[in-house]
Amino acid sequence: MKTGSGSSGARRALSAITNGWFWLRLALGITSHAAPGLAAWLLHGLYSRPALTRYYSRSERALLREAATLLSGAERLDTRVRSGRRAGLLRAYRFRACGEARGLVLLLHGWTADSRAMAGFIAPLIEAGYDALAVDLPAHGGSSGLVTDAESGAAAVRAMLAQRNLAPDHVIAHSFGGAVASVLAAVDITPRAYVSLSAPTAMTAALEELANAFALAPAARTRLLARARRATGKPLHEYDVQRIWRARASSILALHAPEDESVSFAHAERWRDLPNARLSLAHGVGHREIVFHEGSVAAALAHILDVDRAGGAAA
Repeated sequence: MKTGSGSSGARRALSAITNGWFWLRLALGITSHAAPGLAAWLLHGLYSRPALTRYYSRSERALLREAATLLSGAERLDTRVRSGRRAGLLRAYRFRACGEARGLVLLLHGWTADSRAMAGFIAPLIEAGYDALAVDLPAHGGSSGLVTDAESGAAAVRAMLAQRNLAPDHVIAHSFGGAVASVLAAVDITPRAYVSLSAPTAMTAALEELANAFALAPAARTRLLARARRATGKPLHEYDVQRIWRARASSILALHAPEDESVSFAHAERWRDLPNARLSLAHGVGHREIVFHEGSVAAALAHILDVDRAGGAAA
């Protein structure tokens, strides 16, 4: 037994040191001491480009192949939008309920994903009488661009909604998509019901966690925050769910696993202080797996239905 355990541990250690991410983290950590500005620039650039951090497991690839079949039957909305100084195409997929829809639900995927990741919500929403609008955020899926962030993602979605004369009644958003949803709420695209799935809730905290993951020296951390501040054009403390959602007439359900290793549970706990939010624990559900989890899908749909039955927001 001990021999097997030791052998397994040795294999894990070997896998770690032969993994490219191990060496990247090590290199950035060392660089941050000698050249903090360079390290901050490299890390900010890496995590502004989804293609550089995209990875799908075998099981995820199988689920995404199934989802692609579903999307092929949707009404595809390709819209030319401008986000800041950038112009490009934003792709979205609209699924219509049978008969008159009781509302429109906007689906926003996470970092490095695309609309396929939100496919598990589509059939239940349609069956419940809702139209579903799944968006490929900028630099993701069929949308154009190489670089994006929550601010530019929200600007692109907002422009698309305005051009298409669409107003979402509800929003379901995963991870990075949750950051986009919060920026949308800050500019008054406020849903009656909002479901947050394993999403970051404060930009400063998210950047600090990123700096910790790469063992950045203090000077490089400061430069990273300053670079993010320049990119957004606003103080980072404004990107905080407690600041954005407190005054919104939305009923919020936050689903988050305490074991989440990608977006720490500390982000989820920030919802506890909001009177219009309820936190539900998704025990044992991985960060990316949460969008495929039947329990998460059922909870999201139940929350939206409860809000509509109540005639508005009721956390």
